[in-house]
Amino acid sequence: MKLNIGDFMFTKLILSSSLIAILAIGASAAQGIKYFSSDKDISSDIYNMIEKDISALGFITTDPHKRINDAYKKKYGSTSLDTLNFFPILNEDGLKTLLEKEPRLAGFSPFNLLMYKKQSEKETYVGHLMPDTILDILQITDKDIRKEYNSLFPAIDKLIEKSVNGKISYIEYDKLPNNPMMHFEFQFSRDGDLDDFIDNFQEEFEAKFEEKDYLIAGFNNLKEGYEDTDDKFDTYDAFWTYSLCHLKFSYTIFDGQKSRADSGVFAPCTMYMYIKKDSHQLVIGMPKLANWQAVNNITDKTKVDFIKHLDEDIPKTLVDLGAKIIPSSKPTMTLEELKRRAVIIFREIDKKVNELETMIKDLEKERK
Repeated sequence: MKLNIGDFMFTKLILSSSLIAILAIGASAAQGIKYFSSDKDISSDIYNMIEKDISALGFITTDPHKRINDAYKKKYGSTSLDTLNFFPILNEDGLKTLLEKEPRLAGFSPFNLLMYKKQSEKETYVGHLMPDTILDILQITDKDIRKEYNSLFPAIDKLIEKSVNGKISYIEYDKLPNNPMMHFEFQFSRDGDLDDFIDNFQEEFEAKFEEKDYLIAGFNNLKEGYEDTDDKFDTYDAFWTYSLCHLKFSYTIFDGQKSRADSGVFAPCTMYMYIKKDSHQLVIGMPKLANWQAVNNITDKTKVDFIKHLDEDIPKTLVDLGAKIIPSSKPTMTLEELKRRAVIIFREIDKKVNELETMIKDLEKERK
């Protein structure tokens, strides 16, 4: 068989041109996380912002956790962090009508406002997941809901920018896991009192997860929180979220060797549970920890293995409690996501083409 390197190069040119064409129509990596940073000590400014200022924008904080690095040092004997703080926040008024239309939004309600500083760096970072990344993880594609949810962020970002008074940066990523969510259902009888079922389920849930070294880092009763409003959130008979944490896991990811404290925007994990009006079904959902790996490009084997372990262990624990795993439905990808995936494919093609080109050149040399 005669190998014609000229023909091969022409094929490569076509492929490369295709890649350029994809890039030219605006495909780019997605902005996953937004960070505000300063080389000054801004801890008191951020504490003051959380405790006083965010309420004026309609935000509240639920179960804040300051200086988690102190717990790491006490438990494990050392820390590579000067400070690590989780401030789970949500806009109660802004979310109410959105949650009635789209309960999956509770998967990041609250979402974490992270503040951290490594001992090896001068900068203190304050950041959160980008709203479009949150929506993509939750697999929410409705344009109106996405627009309304995005509108909740500019005001809080302006406040953070003022409080930090430093630089703004982003962490970008190429793609999310194919199945970024966990979904479950728990069937129950309504013959008895609903409150009794909820109390018993919550008691069993908390005991089971704590038995496996998980921490209940927060609890937010969304239904109860909206009871005093004119519209009493009547779409649901019950709606609450748990903030789940695992101390050894969090130390492994955020602290110690090859610290990835920047991944703290995902912590603690929010698991939502709701019962629609007159339903016999408790619906449960939570973003997978694989999203941490994808958005933050975590490659360290120890961290990756721990992420995989929890993504397997959490569903198993819920199944042990009687829940049924519900396969995720794959939504239609947005145009931007299609572009990003196309670029990744063409990059792989280009890489293989270069490898083949080298092989052909080597064969041509051997023939001569």
